[in-house]
Amino acid sequence: MNPHLLLVILILSLVFVACEKPEEPVTIPNVVKIDIAGEGGEYVMELGVGDWQIARIVNNNGNQRMFGDSYTADGEIIRQNHPLELTVSGSLVASGSHRGFVVTLENTGFINIALQENGSENPFSFTIILQSGDQSRELIIDQAISAGYSMEGIEYFLDSDDQDSLYMRNQVATYKFDLLTPQEIKISPFNGYNLVTNSYFASDDPDAFIWLAKDSVSVSIPSEIYSGDILLADRNQIYGGIVYEPYKPEVMVAVPVPAGVYRFGTDVELRRRTVSFRMTLTSKSTGESKEILGKWIETSPTGKYEFKEID
Repeated sequence: MNPHLLLVILILSLVFVACEKPEEPVTIPNVVKIDIAGEGGEYVMELGVGDWQIARIVNNNGNQRMFGDSYTADGEIIRQNHPLELTVSGSLVASGSHRGFVVTLENTGFINIALQENGSENPFSFTIILQSGDQSRELIIDQAISAGYSMEGIEYFLDSDDQDSLYMRNQVATYKFDLLTPQEIKISPFNGYNLVTNSYFASDDPDAFIWLAKDSVSVSIPSEIYSGDILLADRNQIYGGIVYEPYKPEVMVAVPVPAGVYRFGTDVELRRRTVSFRMTLTSKSTGESKEILGKWIETSPTGKYEFKEID
């Protein structure tokens, strides 16, 4: 081989070797601060080499260990309501008053931290302490308060389990007379104790009423159900509020009362009405919509009654 060509090849090989840099290991600080939006979010982080375990999770407000449930990587429950720690790949789940998280330790060397929306009145801050042999790391997670929601609208509909149910409330009021001669006495059949129209909203969504609690939002409510259509009342109700309205119609009835001792009571018919609702909210931060499903429930006298003698 030409000695000059051999020299050129040797020089180029040295240049290429000099230019190649060894692959640097991932450098992860011992303390990592992570900010999550109040509307919730997810953060994934590589832990690097080591057999990493979650030694504990501490609430930074009071420096107390947090409790929750632990699951295997297959979703099988390990323990419930215990100080959060995890020695194998799997998940830790904690939920409190309108906030919570899921921390997943993966066997690929990653940790996934997913926070729910923070609907509480305070920022949320906690620390995940990780250990691998004599190494330790702290992940400090800070979450602001959710910016909240404004109401876009509410609509009512009849679900399969919505219905009107009727029942009698016996002896709402009782009367006793001791007359020498028969008489007709005028009384109100609805003069009983705690005879009211009661209505309220209910939902299985744990955050159904927190977003509008401070705004006292007034919404339309059902009045009647006619041929499957829901008619709305000419009055509104505060969403999330409970209404107690005394039922006192101006009705007087002449009751024939015989001579002697006579006792009778008033039985009043009541109706329990259940109607489904769908409320649409708009996030003040992202503009995204959220739907809340629930029931509007009303219990009210129907206006029907019976007078019955009491033995």
